[in-house]
Amino acid sequence: MDISNILKIKKRNMKSDIIGKYISPIPFIAFISLISFLIGCEKDISIVIPEGEEDIVVYGAIEQDFPPFIILTKSLPVFAANDIETIQNSFVHDAVIKISNGNDTVQLYEYCLNDVEEPIKGIIVKEFDLFGAMQAGINFCVYSLDSSDYFNYYILGDSNVFLGEIGKAYSLSIEAEGKKLSATTSILQPIPLDSLWWKPHPDPKKDTLVLFWVRYTDPPVERNYARYFTKRNQEPFFPGYFLSVFNDELFNGVSFDFPLERGQDEDPRDYHDNGQHFDPSYGYFKKGDTIYIKWCQIDKAHYDFWRTLEVDKNSTGNPFGSPTKIISNIDGGLGIWGGYGAFYDTLPKF
Repeated sequence: MDISNILKIKKRNMKSDIIGKYISPIPFIAFISLISFLIGCEKDISIVIPEGEEDIVVYGAIEQDFPPFIILTKSLPVFAANDIETIQNSFVHDAVIKISNGNDTVQLYEYCLNDVEEPIKGIIVKEFDLFGAMQAGINFCVYSLDSSDYFNYYILGDSNVFLGEIGKAYSLSIEAEGKKLSATTSILQPIPLDSLWWKPHPDPKKDTLVLFWVRYTDPPVERNYARYFTKRNQEPFFPGYFLSVFNDELFNGVSFDFPLERGQDEDPRDYHDNGQHFDPSYGYFKKGDTIYIKWCQIDKAHYDFWRTLEVDKNSTGNPFGSPTKIISNIDGGLGIWGGYGAFYDTLPKF
């Protein structure tokens, strides 16, 4: 499951909302005049940016044959501290969360690492890749099925619990801190990739690195949206770092080959040189790797969320970039409740 973006979503939404609300309405000429005035003054001027209203941020997903999960946090001001205490205090507790597929309704239960016992704790840590959070001392919290269903599913292999099903729609309702939130998503029919292979790095000096290629045949007529994840050996699945979503606007109904960059965690400090620089082998796999691909069909609302979030992320630090309004499908809050129709395949060790 991909949870690495959650602690960044809230800050990006608040940043976009604040910039859009307090800066973009200023007429261009007045803005230039203001800049000229500030340059001509020697007096220091302090500008206070309002923090904005606190929202609840939802990060949740459901995939076929897997239980649903929800992570709830509070939005943070743009310049809030990004330390463990701030992260810890952002989790929203004691929420009443229900999910319905039209026939069955299930209520989710909250699990926090410091409060749950084995074997459920081990399952949650592995399922949501929370080893780093546990080592950092973050009491990470997630909502999912009750403990008996978790045990029956993950330990006993019982599939007679509330799992995602292809072709069904899932409504989400949340009551937390006096607020009501809702959203709807669907699990679409997976569309398989035709084939997988690798090509050597174009630089012969980097002959230990390879690029992952796939062939995909897009169904004609209907518009399709996809999100991908890759996994290398025993690592978790990670989405594409700069771009993880696609649509078929330009290649509807055709078959074509294209490379997929190796997915990477949102925080490179977890894996590469203690955060001193970005992974120099980004995007490539290494000879000897086993490559796993997770290619998911998603609905348009799900696609719009990740597309706008990634556009915003990729423009961070660009002085010529403009604020991006991150599109959420959560009524009453921010974030995403998304369904995945997932196709899995493997390119064995080479």
